[in-house]
Amino acid sequence: MVTDLLWAHALPEDGLEHVKPRATDLGIDLYLFVDAEDDAPAVARMRPLLERARRSIAAQGYSLTAD
Repeated sequence: MVTDLLWAHALPEDGLEHVKPRATDLGIDLYLFVDAEDDAPAVARMRPLLERARRSIAAQGYSLTAD
């Protein structure tokens, strides 16, 4: 469900290519695969997406933290 919410908020300019969820003891880790040259631009492109999706994800009982 969280993956679907991310895709629902993704825009073409985000460059999101794939989302891989992994269950952890604390919840879910999401690995976002992005069309970017390296990590810094990828992270910069994902922050607005995560902000757009934050309210919808919170409505499902999850919270977002970015590492």
